[in-house]
Amino acid sequence: MLDDSITKATLEVFESMIFMEVQPGKTTAEAYQGTDLQVSGTIGFVGDFNGVLSIHCPSLVAMDITGNMLMSPVETVNSDVTDAIGEIANMVAGGLKATLKAEGINVVLATPTIFTGISLQTNIQKGVEHFLIPFQVPSGMFGIELTYQ
Repeated sequence: MLDDSITKATLEVFESMIFMEVQPGKTTAEAYQGTDLQVSGTIGFVGDFNGVLSIHCPSLVAMDITGNMLMSPVETVNSDVTDAIGEIANMVAGGLKATLKAEGINVVLATPTIFTGISLQTNIQKGVEHFLIPFQVPSGMFGIELTYQ
């Protein structure tokens, strides 16, 4: 249910706000492993269900997504890029929140946090649930990750 909700929310965000074709891949239990300059947006949620939703993008993909969103090319990872990736994390988390609310599960979303760096990776603690959904856009792959208890 959770991965279907995140996939649906991601497709809706990309269709209505970014105007970019996106294809979901197979959900995996693998942790995210970046290899070059990355941009990651994370947003936590607490309540009846606690966790963190993250979107992880190679810099080229993040710039391409931002360019589509702003309808103007972006040539460097700048504040427009970090703002866009944070907003996408927020919108996808909002879609997940709506699904949870429909199931009678109440959560409150935190403020998104954005990280940039080379070779970012996620380390998952034992006993914590986790999955990653890869998505393909014309310029490459990005992933949306959910870690929760």
